[in-house]
Amino acid sequence: MGYACEQVCPTEEPCEGACVYNHSDVKPIEIGRLQAHATEKVIRTKKKLFRTGKDTGKKVAVIGAGPAGVSAACELRMLGHAVDVFEAKAKPSGLCVYGVAPYKLTNDQALDEIGYLQDQFGFNVHYNKPVSGRADFDKLEKDNDAIFIGVGLGATSSLGIPGEDKKGVIGALEFVEYLREHHHETPIAKRVIVLGGGNTAMDAASEACRMGVESVTIAYRRGPEEMGAYSFEYDLAKKSGARCCSMFRPLKWSVIRKWKA
Repeated sequence: MGYACEQVCPTEEPCEGACVYNHSDVKPIEIGRLQAHATEKVIRTKKKLFRTGKDTGKKVAVIGAGPAGVSAACELRMLGHAVDVFEAKAKPSGLCVYGVAPYKLTNDQALDEIGYLQDQFGFNVHYNKPVSGRADFDKLEKDNDAIFIGVGLGATSSLGIPGEDKKGVIGALEFVEYLREHHHETPIAKRVIVLGGGNTAMDAASEACRMGVESVTIAYRRGPEEMGAYSFEYDLAKKSGARCCSMFRPLKWSVIRKWKA
């Protein structure tokens, strides 16, 4: 999944950040842009790059059609195994479609890459087929020689504070997922506060700013240097219009209510 990887992964940090040119005060090779250019052309022209292996007679069930599940399906097909992917949602690609901020990767781009890989490798995907209990799992075990579990991330963790079940309070992942599915129909308040300092929090703040919110505040209990988000993600959120409020102590609901929409 080279195209989605380039669009979503922080190539500025592990890739360009490790380029030897940095030691010579020379601009690092923009590996991300090179990768995007190459993979986009391959997907658009449907260039044949891979061959499936000789049929082994083995069957593998893959649970989840996200990056992990699809990558496993491709590798298994190269080994010659038959693969059926079971996806709980109506579309493939997992977080690429449901959890990545739209400004990084569009639905069409994510689905085009999955379509290309499915054409290349010939694995089957069964949509709206959640594995929701022991009976489902027992059937997969009976019908297959192996099972790969790639269910991905769950829901946003709760904070355990009063009021988080109220209208207008939503997890960052759920907000991004709804935004990707409904775009301009996504309801948004005039004032938004984002709790947390991770990359998903920065995505939520950046997208809220892009939707025309009057005030977007990132509230984090420590300082910016302790945030889990990459520095360029934090800078992007600020450039989009968000302001940061570092609390240096656990947030209290009395503080949060000041910014309640």
